[in-house]
Amino acid sequence: MESIDLSYEKHLIGEIWTTDEPYRNLEEFCDVIGARWAGSESERRGGEFLKAKLEQYGLQNVRLEPVPFGAWTRGHATLELTAPVAQSFSCIALPYSPPGDIEAELIDTGNGEADDFERLGEAVRGKVVIAAAETNPAGVRSKKLAHRTDKLRFAVDAGAAGMIFVNQNPGLLHITGGIGGPGGRPAAIIAVGTSWEHGQTILRLARRGGGSARVKISVGGSFSPDNTSFNVVGEIPGTRSADEIVLAALPPEAIGRTIRFVLYCGEEVGLLGSWAHTADHEAENAD
Repeated sequence: MESIDLSYEKHLIGEIWTTDEPYRNLEEFCDVIGARWAGSESERRGGEFLKAKLEQYGLQNVRLEPVPFGAWTRGHATLELTAPVAQSFSCIALPYSPPGDIEAELIDTGNGEADDFERLGEAVRGKVVIAAAETNPAGVRSKKLAHRTDKLRFAVDAGAAGMIFVNQNPGLLHITGGIGGPGGRPAAIIAVGTSWEHGQTILRLARRGGGSARVKISVGGSFSPDNTSFNVVGEIPGTRSADEIVLAALPPEAIGRTIRFVLYCGEEVGLLGSWAHTADHEAENAD
């Protein structure tokens, strides 16, 4: 039986298990660079740091590829139940929620799935929807169900005036997540996230009113349409087929082709970097 030289693999695995380089990089981000909201100066510093690291690691064609997008800045957010009793609740605006003030009747859509909105029909129109941010209970991932942005779309299509997302995990933590359109466009309606505890309290108080309740939501913040973020890109040129580029996946037959590493920007607020990279490099994509 022919022996296989695994010396490189052993060296690589040993380096992965013993180096503290990833932790030192993490410390640099946490202690020096800080929060890196898409389009911010600190995000730019983070991109320059990563570019220098890729060059240090020996990658070639290292560069910052610009990603134009619309930027959202958080402002205030308040949530009040005005009937059947008056009570205030803690909340945060979901990224790319438009600013504004609304007061309307509350309607419980349960999990906020498509069939929930179909069941309620025209009853949703003009109301503020309250729904579970994720349909699966905490710790359960047995089904692939509607994403937060899908639930918002269901609400918009049904004519809702606003939406409250409730965290499915106890712990007094607000649920959050981007709801903007492609390229970082504002959402169609106001949307806020609240904790499991506050969400359950709102629903319980609504039931005290026989299911009839009203809420008032106020959201601040601003939107700037012309901003630029950056994907960090570096490559290991292929020795056999340099013009054939493998992105992300590395099957054995890929060795010899150019391997491209892309560190995407703006993913948490709407997959901005990955969408932009796909569009900008469409000519390179395999049929």
